[in-house]
Amino acid sequence: VFVAATGNDSINMLVSVLCQNYDNISKVIARVNDLGHESAFKKVGVDVTVSPESTVAAYLERIITRPIVILFI
Repeated sequence: VFVAATGNDSINMLVSVLCQNYDNISKVIARVNDLGHESAFKKVGVDVTVSPESTVAAYLERIITRPIVILFI
């Protein structure tokens, strides 16, 4: 597994493409800072994209819409 997690989409994409040349890397995960770039990451073979901003937004939405459930966590 290879994880590209810099704060720069260009660097994350470049190293994600380069690492695919190694046989021992079975999965590529990349941080995507600009969600507009997500489809480009998928096109070059990135298996999983992660956006910190989207993750936090989804978490905040759960807190707002279901606050009681969060109290038990």
